Amino acid sequence: MNLFENILFPVDFSHRSEALTPFVAATANRFQARLTLLHVLDLPRAGEEPPFADLTEEFSQKLRSFGADAFAGRFVQHALRTGRPAKEIVRFVEDENVDLVVMPTHGFTRFRQLLLGSVTASVLHDASCAVWTSAHCEEAGAVHADVQTVVCAIDMSRASIGVLAKAREVAEAYGAALHVVHSVPAVDPRFYSEVAAHAHRFLVDSAHREYHTLAGAADVDVPLVVLEGPGLASSIAAKCKAEGADLLIIGRGHVKGVLGRLRTNSHDLIRLSPCPVLSL
Repeated sequence: MNLFENILFPVDFSHRSEALTPFVAATANRFQARLTLLHVLDLPRAGEEPPFADLTEEFSQKLRSFGADAFAGRFVQHALRTGRPAKEIVRFVEDENVDLVVMPTHGFTRFRQLLLGSVTASVLHDASCAVWTSAHCEEAGAVHADVQTVVCAIDMSRASIGVLAKAREVAEAYGAALHVVHSVPAVDPRFYSEVAAHAHRFLVDSAHREYHTLAGAADVDVPLVVLEGPGLASSIAAKCKAEGADLLIIGRGHVKGVLGRLRTNSHDLIRLSPCPVLSL
């Protein structure tokens, strides 16, 4: 069984979607996965839209021709749906048993640097499958088809076993180096105390002890690197940059239930990461 067998690429015909097409094609080829390009027509209010049949045909043709060079020689399925994009993407994931969604992040507001974009944020929140996304796919060399270095960030919860196991499988599939990291808050020198220093050391030591059990369960033999920066997301992003990482893997958790510290920071991690993020 391939690591990913059914890949969905939601397309909005933006420059970011176009920039991601070579990567999507290479990923589908690597895993010999079924690939579907989906566009969702977010129609205006009733009475404002042009004739539905004409609109459907126009976007169907546009979708079939999208990324023609990148997808040449590969069978690609095309799907056109109407409704709210995020809702329809998640519904397609469920209906078609998609195990990986690949999409860029963007928003159409002046707060673009602060937000992932409402569609991407909603898909990350609601989709049950893995989501591979990049906040920097328009930048030259930001998304590499060949992954050589993978950083996996864990929060030491039991869910970390599955994240570690998937990170190992991804690294093996690419023949990539794997680095496993965990972030703990640094002691603020402005408010240093022996109590704070002791608590910090306890967190570091506990992480190493707990990791031994988690890594064993996931069949991962990579040592843990504990990051001791001021911010979780910024520390992990800096580690990705230092290692020249091509991919960051995180667990974003589930909609229901208590979320761990790492998963509550998943949007910041995706926004700040210098490389694509695979969130599980």
